[in-house]
Amino acid sequence: MASSEPWYITKLRKLADPLFWVPFIAIMIFKLAIFHYASLSYLLLGQHPSFGIPFELGEYYSDFTYYYMAFVRLFVQGNLPYTEALYTINNVQVYIYPPLFLYILGVFYYIPSERMFPNIVFTAASLGRDLDFLRVGFAFIVFDLATCVLMYITARRLTTKRVIPVVVMLLYALNPVSLWWGDYLWLSTPIHTFFLVLGFYFMIRGDLRWAALWIAIGTMVKQTAALLLPVILFLEYRHGMKRVLTSLGIMIGVAFVLSMPYLLLFPLDYLQVAISGMGSYWFYDAPPAATHPVPVSAFAVFWPEPFKFIVIAAVFNGIPWAVSLGLLWLLAYLIPEQPKQRYREQVVFLALLLSLSLHIFWARGIYKYYLIAMLPFLILFGAVLQGPLIPSRSLSCPFSSRLQQRFPGLHVLFSKLRIQFQNLGVAIVNNVDTWWFVIVGLASIGIFVVHRYYTSLILLLLFLPLIVYGFYHYYWRKRQHKKNLPDKSPSQPVLNTDRHRPSTRE
Repeated sequence: MASSEPWYITKLRKLADPLFWVPFIAIMIFKLAIFHYASLSYLLLGQHPSFGIPFELGEYYSDFTYYYMAFVRLFVQGNLPYTEALYTINNVQVYIYPPLFLYILGVFYYIPSERMFPNIVFTAASLGRDLDFLRVGFAFIVFDLATCVLMYITARRLTTKRVIPVVVMLLYALNPVSLWWGDYLWLSTPIHTFFLVLGFYFMIRGDLRWAALWIAIGTMVKQTAALLLPVILFLEYRHGMKRVLTSLGIMIGVAFVLSMPYLLLFPLDYLQVAISGMGSYWFYDAPPAATHPVPVSAFAVFWPEPFKFIVIAAVFNGIPWAVSLGLLWLLAYLIPEQPKQRYREQVVFLALLLSLSLHIFWARGIYKYYLIAMLPFLILFGAVLQGPLIPSRSLSCPFSSRLQQRFPGLHVLFSKLRIQFQNLGVAIVNNVDTWWFVIVGLASIGIFVVHRYYTSLILLLLFLPLIVYGFYHYYWRKRQHKKNLPDKSPSQPVLNTDRHRPSTRE
């Protein structure tokens, strides 16, 4: 019998999933508590306490205080981005973001989010200080929480296991990389990460035009959101050049509209800022300074010549990045063609490899807080990772035959125990998604606690096995499968080996 309740009631029943709401409400309370403490500290001290964490570990930047708030205050006073007012602060070029980043912070400047924290309002009033910093900082919490929701929804699309989306959401929300640089220090990455994950969600749905739209919007928040563009082009290319041109047209159109009026008023300054924001730094006699991002070539400073010059110059000119893109395009080419809605595993895998290669090989280098944008793909890969790693049929005991000959009764008991332990061991080892989530958690903690120059090394330890996995999964395994298929050519008649099957002919 069909249900008599209205459709919106049915929809609400599906949305009222306690498996999502219970952990999400706990996450929201926890993140708001961090934000409350950070806001109160900022109000009393003028900055966020570092808790004695060394800079090379915590990368304790004050970009929010020194840059973001200056940008917003000048913007709401009527100064345009890329003009002299926002272009330089203390004779240093600082505003290197696309315009949408400033628009979003400017909108939150007028949202009265301070009403959620009455004790901070009272403290600010007693000290005679304004709370515009709290309203602007609240943007990072809002977008971070929205990304947590997207992580859950995306994981639901990728797996039928009900608990994995919860693990995915928790692993992103409680990650030290996200908590420290996103929720506490209020650095820029959480905002464009939201649009990146939103575009990725539409990619795995097969709605590539919507994906192109949101990726383009994310790119106009921060340039690194364009990293998913090659995946979109790969999927569209499989369905014709017309679709490639359509997606490119959507991205270019969004970028053009959001670049107005700066692209017409001062195009050279605008394009210079957009390019220099992703430009590389040259260093040779010492590793990059603490205020500069760290490229993978930082290790080469301590190498002998001519290897030192070759590595530093190659990374500075983007050669490893270009090689990694070529390798990933070859890997994408090996993926068999299929309907766009069925590319989910491949899309996650390629997005993860692109994100890793960008953060490892990009000539500019990275700050640790850039890795917030990499976490979603690193975590979501665990939802599509397929086992088994060890086929149970291939396991055997080398002493089994001798034991059976000499002690038959003991062999029976030993065989039962061996089978039980073998099944348990194989089940544990082959639970590959759990193992991957553990690896991601350890890698995130490792990134947080190691010296900033070793971040690329941790990412390389993840990147290289994934490349091997990709070529094994999409090339070698399918090649071996084709070899094992029977030859059904006309010159080789197919023999009926099923001789014991009774004939159906009367």
